[in-house]
Amino acid sequence: MSAANPLADKRVRSLVGLLSAGTIALVALLFLDGLIRLVVLGVAAVDAVLTPYMLGLAIDGTH
Repeated sequence: MSAANPLADKRVRSLVGLLSAGTIALVALLFLDGLIRLVVLGVAAVDAVLTPYMLGLAIDGTH
């Protein structure tokens, strides 16, 4: 892992994505009900996949 940029490590990017998705899912499960809960859980699933990908693009400098 690079000390200059910890996001250069794929494991760190994946962990960031999982933590943010976990937070969204926790809020959905604790505070929401019905259809909106399912929608927010879907957003959490998409977040778990897209956050590491987008961070990787940002680190690589590709568009």
